[in-house]
Amino acid sequence: MQKIIRLRTGFANVWLLKGKQGYLMVDAGLPGKHRILFNRLKRLNISPEEIRLIVITHVHFDHAGNLAAIVKRSGCPVIVHKAEAGDLAGGRWQVPNGTIPFTRAAVRLGRRLPALLARATGFEAVRPDITIESPMSLKSWGFNADILLTPGHTAGSVSVMTHDGHAMVGDLAYNEMPRFYKRRIPPFGNDLNILKESWAVLLENGAKTIHPGHGASFDAAELD
Repeated sequence: MQKIIRLRTGFANVWLLKGKQGYLMVDAGLPGKHRILFNRLKRLNISPEEIRLIVITHVHFDHAGNLAAIVKRSGCPVIVHKAEAGDLAGGRWQVPNGTIPFTRAAVRLGRRLPALLARATGFEAVRPDITIESPMSLKSWGFNADILLTPGHTAGSVSVMTHDGHAMVGDLAYNEMPRFYKRRIPPFGNDLNILKESWAVLLENGAKTIHPGHGASFDAAELD
């Protein structure tokens, strides 16, 4: 089993996968939480320079917020889907649709007040080093894992899946506040039909454990 570490930055997860010569980081957490992140790395005796590669599952503020600070410390390259590379390079994000009444109302409000939303959820821009439009093996980077295309939450959402079935999926699935968000559906998502198709892609590729962007890991059999 490959070593996977969960680092919490407020309500958003950052995942680390240990490879042959360092770590893969999946997502970067909420803006302004970089000191928390670096302190947690220090407690694990991991230096930022040991991060060899960062994959951003999708360009939302709670997943790319600390990216600039991490890149400055680690010097490592960043991978993102081509569809969202412009947003990352511009320090902006596209508000997805809500999937339940409360989040639909929140989205309507946010879209009516774009300047206020941008101030509240802005993050420092990062120009990605690698953009992808098709699945990508990470073996040449020293990781027994692949990047899979898993749209639905956003058009450019991707997941990182290890060869032994651990999938780090961003907001493709959700495990926070289970009383309100059942059956692992995220509270926001542009197309639930496409999202469910991406769940099927994970299962077809052998996913056993899901490591979401919010909440604890869970069994992939719960994706139904």
